[in-house]
Amino acid sequence: MPDALDDQRLLLISDQLRDLLAGKGWDTNRGPGSAALPISLLLLSKAGVKRQGKGLNVEMGTLHEAMTLLSVTVDREIVSRMLHREDGTIGSELMESLRLLAQSNSEPVLPPCTA
Repeated sequence: MPDALDDQRLLLISDQLRDLLAGKGWDTNRGPGSAALPISLLLLSKAGVKRQGKGLNVEMGTLHEAMTLLSVTVDREIVSRMLHREDGTIGSELMESLRLLAQSNSEPVLPPCTA
């Protein structure tokens, strides 16, 4: 959860998520490799995305939405810290949103109605 990260890691994850969502590669001059993608996949796994063998069965659109939710949550945590505000609901709100996303990912996609 974002509130469990120290300031430096929180900023690093925010930066990595911005790069991933913008389609940019990670600049190794700015630090070690990206942890944002593995964190996103781990959170999706905890939220209930179906496993397929040793991997996850997740659509790219769902992964993008999960990373967007995580990015917003991380940035919200950064602002809360800067304003010295405690918001104990950030982690639970993120997981609830990810659970809903995982649930919608597991529902079968129906073909468009041609009436």
